[in-house]
Amino acid sequence: MKSLFTIGYEKANLPDFIKTLKDSGINTLLDIREFPISRNQGFSKKTLALALEESGIHYLHEKALGSPKKIRDALHSSNDYPQFFRQFEDYLLTCKPLLQELTETIQGTVVLMCYERDYKTCHRLIVAQHMQAISGIVPTHLLVNKYAKDYTKAVRLGEGLSAT
Repeated sequence: MKSLFTIGYEKANLPDFIKTLKDSGINTLLDIREFPISRNQGFSKKTLALALEESGIHYLHEKALGSPKKIRDALHSSNDYPQFFRQFEDYLLTCKPLLQELTETIQGTVVLMCYERDYKTCHRLIVAQHMQAISGIVPTHLLVNKYAKDYTKAVRLGEGLSAT
């Protein structure tokens, strides 16, 4: 892996999303949703994979890196993000061989994708931190261009930020 990014597609449309990826030099998108379906038009697995491939971006889905339903349900009932991140961290430790393999085998500029626009409320923060520990590559969070105008376009995740 040359570079590692994360992105959420919340409230984005597919053309803006793909433009953001292309502008950032992304060549592989790793979808880390447990179930790659979406009410947002264009973001379900088959449609998204086709649109990305047509744009020259390789699509991969890794169900095991999604937040398990039990952990998501606990978050929805408690709204306790520190607990959510602790539970997901414990779960992700069971995926260490998979993370090692993906980090070593995916080439180029990779983006981890999930739904939430704010990486601080998404499990992809923890996945990115684990991949950073393996690769030494500091991940950067992208905002879909349409929403980046009022924010810093990219936030480096490795600069003192934590999930809690």
